[in-house]
Amino acid sequence: MEYTLKPQEIGCLQTILDTVSEQGVDMDITLPDYCPDIEKVLNCTFSPKIFTQNLSGGQLRVEGAVTVRVLYCDSVKKNVRCFEQTSPFSAGFNVKDLTDQYGVITSTKNEYINCRALSPRKLTVHGAFSLYAKIIGKGCLTAYGPGEDKTLCTKTRKISCMELSAFCQEQFTVTDEVSLEGRPPVESLLKSEVRILSSQCKAVNGKIMLNGEINMRLMYLSNFETGDIEIVDYVTPYSQIINCEGVTETTVNHINVNLMSGEVRLKGDAFSDNPLIVLDARICFTEMGYVPVDITVIEDSYSTKFASSQQFTSMEVLKSTIPFRDTFMHKSTVKTDGASITKIIDMECTPASSSFSVSEGIKAEGKFNCCITAVGDDGYPVYIERIVDLQRDLSVEAGADNIENLDFFINSMSYRIAEDDSIELRCEIVMTGCAQLRETISGVNYIEISEGKPIEEDGCSLTLYYCDCGEKIWDIAKKYNTSEDLIISENLLEGDRIDEAKMLLITRI
Repeated sequence: MEYTLKPQEIGCLQTILDTVSEQGVDMDITLPDYCPDIEKVLNCTFSPKIFTQNLSGGQLRVEGAVTVRVLYCDSVKKNVRCFEQTSPFSAGFNVKDLTDQYGVITSTKNEYINCRALSPRKLTVHGAFSLYAKIIGKGCLTAYGPGEDKTLCTKTRKISCMELSAFCQEQFTVTDEVSLEGRPPVESLLKSEVRILSSQCKAVNGKIMLNGEINMRLMYLSNFETGDIEIVDYVTPYSQIINCEGVTETTVNHINVNLMSGEVRLKGDAFSDNPLIVLDARICFTEMGYVPVDITVIEDSYSTKFASSQQFTSMEVLKSTIPFRDTFMHKSTVKTDGASITKIIDMECTPASSSFSVSEGIKAEGKFNCCITAVGDDGYPVYIERIVDLQRDLSVEAGADNIENLDFFINSMSYRIAEDDSIELRCEIVMTGCAQLRETISGVNYIEISEGKPIEEDGCSLTLYYCDCGEKIWDIAKKYNTSEDLIISENLLEGDRIDEAKMLLITRI
């Protein structure tokens, strides 16, 4: 006879898909007639943007475009010029075992790029970027507690853990117009970057109030003759109210705010009295809300009347999860490797990677790209790109063994050109994530009681047992087919272990 256990379902985060696909970038670029010839290529980059991510028919389809931007020194005025060319891309991923509630998170990472000038007007570009696709959903773990059969003795354990009670995902667009009134005119856009800064949320019953900031950084040529360059650094605040069933004021909220695409364009005539820069940013927001729960698992069991057998299962539960936001200053020195510079036109630092390691505590490591457009001692523009390393000992909950969604951004920075032509850099870093503690637990998930195989009685209703110090009362009760509670009450014991060697009275149920 199968013993009926009491199932306890616990909501959990399930990873349905976690994969990466390399996308090639191959372009032959011919400059249009309005662009001057290339004297020297300063920098060539590409910016992948994701427009749509559709899941249907067991396949995730991701559509987007990659823009190749060539920054070069022209052969006429020796000024910084720029040319861009865009090409679409698409990728498909097979998906199995989709849950009812799920979210798709996609991102890109540039791997490498090679740019070669075939002539003053022709370039060939070859490179690749990684397209990351992850599907997460609300799943379920099942733990089993004891049923009602009084002839079955069960040893149980109470476990406190975190349950995923709320899960939602929503995409939205942030649009803003930035006036350039009072600034020099825009003759040519050279470079634009869009990135998400802070993102914070407040939960009320069934709703998330999301607030954050988007940084738009723009470099443009204001005078063809003199080569004057202007920098626009603008922060756009945004807010969004998102419906999310299951979220409350007490929910522990994990959020993922992902920039899918960011577009910057000039609106109207650049030479008008009030030219406008238009920002369009598409954002994907994912919410995971947790609440504390207690579950009971069966660690061991036996029947006092019949032969019995049991099966075990193991599962990983989330013991604790705490979002954190760590702000700190990071100093570093960027070497120019012999490039003598007299003036920095623009400097931009963008995150490249992040990871963590666990030893006595948790140490976060990261890399960011430092991209510098400057003027050399010959008066011509130069471009320098360096990788900067950072490390940080995280002050998170003691015992945490995992960091979920570790990320960082550069909130502000300052720099100084040193005497040896190196650049002393000082950055305010904001690092975010969720510190977690996980535990793998084992419990009984199936019990079979053989009613046709009764346990043979030895004819003794009372047994004297000489036990050793440290013996478990449960093990003694199981050996003599009686109950742990009966041994404790008959012998006036406390706790679940014998504190000293003694004689016990063992009675049957």
